[in-house]
Amino acid sequence: MSELKIYTASAGSGKTFQLTRHYLDLLFKEPDNYKKILAVTFTNKAAGELKKRVIDELVTISGDNPTTSGHFQYLAETLNKEGVVLQQRAQKILRRILQDYGHFSIGTIDQFFQKVLRSFSKEVGIHSAYNLELNSSVFLNGSIELLMSDLDQDPELLNWLVKWVDYKISNDESWSRLENDLKTIGYEFLKEELMEVMNDEGEDKYNEESISSFDSLISEIEKSFENELKNIADDTAKLLDRFSLEVGDFKGAGRSPVGFLLA
Repeated sequence: MSELKIYTASAGSGKTFQLTRHYLDLLFKEPDNYKKILAVTFTNKAAGELKKRVIDELVTISGDNPTTSGHFQYLAETLNKEGVVLQQRAQKILRRILQDYGHFSIGTIDQFFQKVLRSFSKEVGIHSAYNLELNSSVFLNGSIELLMSDLDQDPELLNWLVKWVDYKISNDESWSRLENDLKTIGYEFLKEELMEVMNDEGEDKYNEESISSFDSLISEIEKSFENELKNIADDTAKLLDRFSLEVGDFKGAGRSPVGFLLA
């Protein structure tokens, strides 16, 4: 039985580097291993990064300056091979992967399960040319209903929602469509870019305390900006009065920058 290796690492500790090294180690032991290796990640961005790292390292090792690769010395010692041999093997592996790129399998977990499902489409009774559609709206509606049902048991959550309503009211915005606001925020959390940040930086960084501090900082910046804009508007009004000018004297009138400041 093959040895099971488990890497426990925090954000920024070089997970992709170690995964790339392990992948290369398997490739250099047998050039056709790329057909047998299944590498899965959480996001398309992470999968693309790992795939790019592997290809870039193969290009470097097969080139004129293989020692510039951060994995060259490790491979030479682990495989007990000379530099020339590693260069030739890298060229061979790279050529095979590029000629058979479809079997270079580094992707996301959902892509893997889609391949499995498509392979057994007949057995599970679905057409092999099916399309998968994610109904995020249904998911978010259910999540919001659960969120609202927990208000009595979660005073912190209730406090956050009260703050949000107060914010809407103070900015002369309607708060009656609170669920729509929550759904809009929910769609942002479903975006892969945010998921990638969360995975890279760790969930601990985005706890209630850090979010509260960030919220306070945003409020301070917002108030500072509003005060500065008000001072500019006051100065503008004084200048207009000094030179006997009106908003209508400017091109665009009420739609001009002066009209915006004095609205």
